[in-house]
Amino acid sequence: MRALGSEYHRGVTVLAYCRPYSVRPGDEVAIHVSAPGGTATIEIVRDGAATGCTDWVHGLGDPAVERLTRNVLDRLGRDRVAGATP
Repeated sequence: MRALGSEYHRGVTVLAYCRPYSVRPGDEVAIHVSAPGGTATIEIVRDGAATGCTDWVHGLGDPAVERLTRNVLDRLGRDRVAGATP
């Protein structure tokens, strides 16, 4: 996996990063939130080219996408309850 940080602009918080099992081997996925609007994006990297998606909700019929979404929402909710700032 690549090192995270330098490729994201200031104000982006990476929430999750993994190698997905349902995408071509070698692909990578990152989920991040951009400040100040808090826009959540899923980014898929293939062969050094990245694409982002704000419509991952369309994949909610897939158990892996549902679990990933639940993990992100749980983390966001926990951080808010704990008083942390994104």
